[in-house]
Amino acid sequence: MNELLSALGTIASSETLNWVFLGVLAYVGVLWIAVILWVTKDITNRSNSMTLQIVSISLVILLTPIFGLPLYILFRPSRTLMERYFEEVEQDMIEQYYDSVETMEAPLEDLPAAPKAPKKSPAKKTASKKEAAEVEPVDDLD
Repeated sequence: MNELLSALGTIASSETLNWVFLGVLAYVGVLWIAVILWVTKDITNRSNSMTLQIVSISLVILLTPIFGLPLYILFRPSRTLMERYFEEVEQDMIEQYYDSVETMEAPLEDLPAAPKAPKKSPAKKTASKKEAAEVEPVDDLD
C-alpha cells in the first residue's frame, strides 16, 4: 500500500502533470472567454435593454459556462430584434393586403373578361415586302 501511495506522490509532483493541468486550465479559460463573447453578441442582437444585457453577461461570467450558458439559453429572448422587425413588417403587409381586398368595389369574379386578341390573317408566303406592307389590319374582334 505504501508503494502505491509513493507512486501516486511521484506522479502528482511530476512536471508533466503540471503542464497537463495548465493546458486544461488554459483550454477552459479560452472556452470561457469565447462563451462570454458569444453571449455578448447574442444578447445585443436580441435586446436593446442594457439591464438585460448586463445581467446575461454577468450570469455567464459568474456561473461559468457550465452553469451560466444553459441558464442564459433558457431565459434569453426567443427572437432577435431583426426577426421581430420582419415579423412586424410582414404583419403590416398582410393587414394592408386584406384592407385593400375588403375595400374593392366588385369581387374578382364580377370583373369583365379581358378582350380577345384580333385574329391575324395568314400571310401569303409568296408576297413580296412591298405587298406585305400594303396589307390592311383586320378589324374583326370576334
